[in-house]
Amino acid sequence: MKNKTDLDVVVFINDFDDMSDFIRELPDVLKKVEQEVRKSYLPAEIEYSTKHALRIKLKTAMADDYLGVDVLPAFHNIKEMGEF
Repeated sequence: MKNKTDLDVVVFINDFDDMSDFIRELPDVLKKVEQEVRKSYLPAEIEYSTKHALRIKLKTAMADDYLGVDVLPAFHNIKEMGEF
């Protein structure tokens, strides 16, 4: 897997009323995700962050091998069933 595969994780967040609120709060959302990764027991480390995503190195079961994981927060704008 090394240098050949990565994983994109889209996290749909429904704490915002509209897209403009989400965009404004995205830096704080990314900081919260980073804090949760740092205090978790995952064998992971923060590699870097951009203004849209967080890149994590996740240790695999294979010795000295990491999987790159891009965490991409997204605004959840799909109405729940029955609210159409």
